[in-house]
Amino acid sequence: MAQARYASSLKFSIVGDSLAGKASLLRRFIEDQYSTGWSSRITEGNRVVSIDNTKFNFRAWIDTRQEERYRITHPNHIYRGADGILLVYSVTTRSSFENIRKWMFEIESYASEGVPVILVGAQSDSTPKERNVSFAEGRELAKQLKIPFIETSAKDGINVDQTFFMLGRLALANWQDQAEKQREADLAASQRQRSPKSIPPQPTTMERMSTSLEDIAQGLISLITWPFKMIARGIIYSARMIASGVEYSASRLSAYREYRQEENQRQQQLLAAQTQKRREQEAAESRQRAEALLLAQATEDARRESARRASVSSASRRGERPPAGVAVTLAPGDLRHTLIPPGSSTRSSSGGPRSPDKGAHTSPRSGF
Repeated sequence: MAQARYASSLKFSIVGDSLAGKASLLRRFIEDQYSTGWSSRITEGNRVVSIDNTKFNFRAWIDTRQEERYRITHPNHIYRGADGILLVYSVTTRSSFENIRKWMFEIESYASEGVPVILVGAQSDSTPKERNVSFAEGRELAKQLKIPFIETSAKDGINVDQTFFMLGRLALANWQDQAEKQREADLAASQRQRSPKSIPPQPTTMERMSTSLEDIAQGLISLITWPFKMIARGIIYSARMIASGVEYSASRLSAYREYRQEENQRQQQLLAAQTQKRREQEAAESRQRAEALLLAQATEDARRESARRASVSSASRRGERPPAGVAVTLAPGDLRHTLIPPGSSTRSSSGGPRSPDKGAHTSPRSGF
């Protein structure tokens, strides 16, 4: 099968803070898939699309300079030859939105003049509670930067293809403008060549020497000042990258501290619940022990009372005197015994001998 032929190939750059959703956006456009994690992360890819019945090969790559292994890459590498740029931030990360102006300054410094730029708010599928940047804020920033704005969701596939197609059409329009300007310049140059040449006045020797000296002086000045300009530009760029890294580290540290606070609160709540449960178990065990002791004591008292009653009943049947200190009362008509503790006097309180109760019978065996 013959290889397909395309009208042209468009190169796009995707820039923005780390973890802003650039890789997910590119993966959804190239492979129409969505996945999380670094193992499935891609940094470049291409896809053939059709615009106005003309096929184009869209090539896109991601700015990876914020990763440790790409720190030394010069920003000109990501912008060189780019026909369009997607400037991406995450609607859930406020810092990525606040750094958009820094990225725009870098684009204006290193990208080609007139290259189209689109501001993209990624992760628009987030809930209102997770969102930290509103749609109105993104639209207002794009209005100030004078660039188009759109929100996308790589997870749900919302506005992903539309974003790349919009950038492709803007890139084609920019191509046409540049081609028109080039044609006008070529036409003007050809007209100048066709017009009769007038002989300009010849400069004098002093004028030629003065012009030469001026050119030499300007060349020397440029040669001397160029290293300082490059050093100043490098210092400014390094300071911006350091500030961005500090802000990112501060945000990650703040998130870690919040996580630790929440974890400590959960641990304290779990410990309090365990302590309360242990106290309730101890209280229940104490109640059970007390109830068991009371039940044992009641059982022992009942056993003793039963034994005492059995002893008294046996003594009564044998006609023996019950143990001292025990008063026994039998049924009506039976013999009644009133037992007097050993050693107690049988006299009354008046000093005379106590007479037995009226109607009482004395047992000859008991001595009453």
